[in-house]
Amino acid sequence: LQTYALQRVLNKMNIQNEVIDYRCKAIEDRYWRVLKKQSFLSMVKTCILYKRDSKKRKKFLEFINCNIKLSKNQYLSHEDLISTNNEYDYFITGSDQVWNYNMVGFDEAYFLNFVENGHKKCSYAASLGIQTLPEEYHLKYKKLLENFDQISVRENRGKDILSNFI
Repeated sequence: LQTYALQRVLNKMNIQNEVIDYRCKAIEDRYWRVLKKQSFLSMVKTCILYKRDSKKRKKFLEFINCNIKLSKNQYLSHEDLISTNNEYDYFITGSDQVWNYNMVGFDEAYFLNFVENGHKKCSYAASLGIQTLPEEYHLKYKKLLENFDQISVRENRGKDILSNFI
């Protein structure tokens, strides 16, 4: 919904925009409840919930297809995303827990690490969704965020966490 709202605002401002159709493996696996490495009870639960989850996923995809302008290409890797530098002037990242190292498998694409110098980068209501950031991630986050033109985060706790090292 945040993506939908932001896209509507950008459209009202007559700013051409589209959402890069990027598929993060960690998120895709979470949505589809990958069976590998699951206990027997988890597999049974997955099978029982599959029909319900499939309906939810179908409705979600229908909403996206009807309401969100997506890129014509689908991107599955960092290498794929590099080509977007030739297509866009400005990149915005944000929304639910995109900077939560645990939720997205610390996928650096959400930090716009594929964006080449010269292109503008910003975050809009990016969410960490955590109370603390382990010290081992401080330098990684600092390096990933140092070339952002603007940073906004959703929660005050995220602001507090990031302001300690950027």
